[in-house]
Amino acid sequence: MRDEFEDFLKSGDAYLDAYDYVQAIVDFSRSIELRPRNPNAFLLRGFAHRMNGDAVLAISDFTTSIKLLRRNPDAFFHRGCLHSAAGEYPAAIADIKHSINLGTMAPDAYLQLGFACLQAKQYPAAIMNLNLSIKLNPGNLNAYLYLGYAYEETKNYQDAINSISIYFRNKRQAKSPPDPNAFLLLNRAYNCEIEKARSSIGVCHTIKALDEAPSELMSSSSLSSSSPAEVLEGAHVTGVPAVAEPGFEARVVEDNGTLSQGM
Repeated sequence: MRDEFEDFLKSGDAYLDAYDYVQAIVDFSRSIELRPRNPNAFLLRGFAHRMNGDAVLAISDFTTSIKLLRRNPDAFFHRGCLHSAAGEYPAAIADIKHSINLGTMAPDAYLQLGFACLQAKQYPAAIMNLNLSIKLNPGNLNAYLYLGYAYEETKNYQDAINSISIYFRNKRQAKSPPDPNAFLLLNRAYNCEIEKARSSIGVCHTIKALDEAPSELMSSSSLSSSSPAEVLEGAHVTGVPAVAEPGFEARVVEDNGTLSQGM
């Protein structure tokens, strides 16, 4: 006998893969009509709403999925990402932490948590989580960029320079344009480090440091300077770039309530 519920889940999944989020929502809604207490159907429809740009409906579906299954790391993670995008950083931190505590070890989870901590001015936590993200995925360049901001805010200017230098080096290798604010960050961190050198070990060391400046520092000199607070203020819109959209790796909820790898 055919299982219409599973058929609608599979067809909705296929529409997700084809980027047809509207039709995916229709099919997941049909599956919910058939089994209104299945957490995975709400999880998948929530993701389709998120990809379709409807944060309110997505959060509602993720919340329902969590109510139906508390051990639901993906729903907590995606709801946390939406809270972060809306500037609701304490809620984002709580959700993403809960997702990690439930077993999510994806680099994106630590990246998103580090970003939310950075925006909430929890700089030591931001540094810790961004470093964990880099350890799990050294190729995630946004983690180096956000780490540079966190180091700057804690006055660890040399660490900020090192982090942003890695960001620029990998951007050059990938032939990808860097975020314009990265030049300003590098310029500020380098100037602060030079001032520290000038006051503590003399002008000769300062000149030597300038001779060793990264090439990107020269590019930043033509840009107008802004303070860390100005760059971070409303950063999800204009300053610190938005976190790249993480991949979706949902765990399919079986009828017995256990979790298995899906999609």
